[in-house]
Amino acid sequence: MTTSTKSIIFFGTGEISVAALKTASKLFEVEAVFTKPDSEHHGKTIISPVKAWATEHKLPVLQPRSGDELTKQLTSANFSSKMGLLVDYGIIVRQSAIDFFEHGIVNSHFSLLPKLRGADPITAAILEGLDVSGITLMQLAEKLDAGPIIIQNELPGIANMDVDELDQAFIELNDRMLREYLLDYYNGDLSVIKQNESDATYTKKLQKNDGLIDGSKPALQVEREIRAFLSWPGSYFDWHNTRIIIKQAVLSEQTLSPQELKLIDGCLIFGCKTGSIEILSLQVAGKKEMTAKDFINGHRAKLL
Repeated sequence: MTTSTKSIIFFGTGEISVAALKTASKLFEVEAVFTKPDSEHHGKTIISPVKAWATEHKLPVLQPRSGDELTKQLTSANFSSKMGLLVDYGIIVRQSAIDFFEHGIVNSHFSLLPKLRGADPITAAILEGLDVSGITLMQLAEKLDAGPIIIQNELPGIANMDVDELDQAFIELNDRMLREYLLDYYNGDLSVIKQNESDATYTKKLQKNDGLIDGSKPALQVEREIRAFLSWPGSYFDWHNTRIIIKQAVLSEQTLSPQELKLIDGCLIFGCKTGSIEILSLQVAGKKEMTAKDFINGHRAKLL
């Protein structure tokens, strides 16, 4: 049930965005939803999770292909909303679009800004071995993640999470923060502070080949990559002309040469530059995920 007659325009694309849209729709009337254009995959049209949810709930959907097209669609329509909300959208929003709103656009960014600006703060938090991350509600600016901070909440105890677990933890925290702060910000009850540019760090956008496991790295880094890349691009290596995708692994005290895969004391061990990892579950390309025990049973001779 809508708890406010105030309206907003929502910008988002992925599953994390859907959770935010659901929450926002309980706080505000959602006047329109902007999401990325449909894509084609093997002859099938793929629509964003946000579009699917918005369409199901009869919300107007717009799908500009660029920031300039977004501004044109926004300013040419008869929208009355005084604020926008952006979560995981994927298209650069021009300052002219931000300025369209009396209260600007609020952005949920999944790091404690100015740390971890950019496209992949969740995977970056795992790769850096952080035990504490958090969410920043900020005023959107055209410069990447550089807008003034509205509020920040910490998310502690993340050091051993994989990306799916961390996604869920961020979704739950974002839901609480939107419920607690968004209406207050809209009503002018929250002040903002500028970011300290000298403390800014940046994440990089992941590529498919980032998932290729490099045994010349320390085991600790490889183990973090496996957790960070679980959803995409996956952590994989080639073994006897077979692609192996590691799903779960832990650090091991066993010693092997880098990139070597062996059965040691009943465990499936992969060697790294310093240390090694024990593989707990994996997927052979084209097959279903299996336990290390099942893999060992089918490949024992090659592992000795």
